Amino acid sequence: MDDQQQGRGKQGLSSNSHGSDILDATTHLLRLEKSNILLLGPTGSGKTLLAQTIAQCLDVPFAICDCTTLTQAGYVGEDIESVIAKLLQDANYKVEKAQCGIVFLDEVDKIGAVPGIHQLRDVGGEGVQQGMLKMLEGTVVNVPERNSPRKLRGETVQVDTTNILFVASGAFNGLDRIISRRNNEKYLGFGIGGQSAGRRAASQADVAHQTAWTDAEEDNHEKDALLSQVEARDLIEFGMIPVSGNDTNNIV
Repeated sequence: MDDQQQGRGKQGLSSNSHGSDILDATTHLLRLEKSNILLLGPTGSGKTLLAQTIAQCLDVPFAICDCTTLTQAGYVGEDIESVIAKLLQDANYKVEKAQCGIVFLDEVDKIGAVPGIHQLRDVGGEGVQQGMLKMLEGTVVNVPERNSPRKLRGETVQVDTTNILFVASGAFNGLDRIISRRNNEKYLGFGIGGQSAGRRAASQADVAHQTAWTDAEEDNHEKDALLSQVEARDLIEFGMIPVSGNDTNNIV
């Protein structure tokens, strides 16, 4: 089974759970635990198409959020709640339908926190993650009504995100090196993690130099193998805040 088949299988299980949740909520009044998804893979690997196809099969609203455009509330730019407005629009402003939709968070890796940035105004990093976390866990978002701009009239409708399926996606360039370093420390008991900053940088440069000489296809297979071993702590080291790293229950 290739990597794309594995991805389709894992996401299919989660979407089946999401679809069952929709069915049970309307017929049997049962409640299943929502499992958000994190898709890892390079640009052009079909992550967006996969999520769109699942939304079409389930006949649920779908909205895409470009995380590179997001800023903290109060700053110029889109805030995280704007994607719920897009979802409501795709649901033809039917709140109950929107509350069972799918939100695709594209390039979520671009909002990774930068070390030391907490001392400055973190407009598009950890602050955005904190706002995103509330929606992943489930919160009520006030969304402008149809043809009713919030700034002008202030008329809103409330959308509960508890049962919305969030699919976060990104290339996460460099995450494979973090996983590789963790594996080396695990099996050797020492390694890059115990080196000085200068030595660590030199080691990473040496690894990059060696990689440049390897066959591209072999390198991709090695990277995929490492990404299949990703854990929440690797995402935290990458720059995702601890709780959001744990709040995507399925990593594909």
